[in-house]
Amino acid sequence: RDLLCTVKLSKKILPGKPSYNLSNLKKYFEVQASVSHRAEADARATAEIFCKIHKLHFEQNVILPS
Repeated sequence: RDLLCTVKLSKKILPGKPSYNLSNLKKYFEVQASVSHRAEADARATAEIFCKIHKLHFEQNVILPS
């Protein structure tokens, strides 16, 4: 099964950050979530972060890990 990891993608797009946990990625990408550590809210935040990573991928022409 193919997997998608926002941490691995973030490390590729934004190297050198001290942490790539969801809370820090939400802050960096300015993703607002009503709550944290709830399945639906975290899934929506992760999806929004992925979209922003994907956009950076095209802007920076970075090859994402497969």
